[in-house]
Amino acid sequence: FDGRVLPMINKSRHFEHEHASVGILQLLIEENNLMPIFKEFNLSEADVHFIQELILGDKCEAPPGFEWIGRKEKSFLYDIVANKRNGIDVDKFDYFARDCHALGLTKSFDAKRLMKFARVFPINRSLDDEKPPVLEICYHIKEAWNIHELFHTRYA
Repeated sequence: FDGRVLPMINKSRHFEHEHASVGILQLLIEENNLMPIFKEFNLSEADVHFIQELILGDKCEAPPGFEWIGRKEKSFLYDIVANKRNGIDVDKFDYFARDCHALGLTKSFDAKRLMKFARVFPINRSLDDEKPPVLEICYHIKEAWNIHELFHTRYA
């Protein structure tokens, strides 16, 4: 939809799903005056900004003018919503469940099972031994077929 229909509707601008989501979140917070309520739960502007970063997934995906702050000590959290590293994220889980249900299709991918076998590990992907490892969400080897089905569903 984002790649085919929206460009036909609005030919003058490039559409980015994540940018729209960040904008919608900001609009909802402002129009409904949610910051005072958030503060009752000890959530600050910095927390909202972090949520926006999670939606974007990576610094290179940020819209012009967006200040990326990042949280290196919690790098794995960026893999949850919009995983730019390997594409396994809850956004994909959600639209597979929704679209398969709406179309009456069965899906062979099991998101609950994959999450059950997910763990966070320190991973060193650098050849430089001086660089510290980065925390990443990893999956048990027995989930290889389930992950295959995830991408098979996506590209079939």
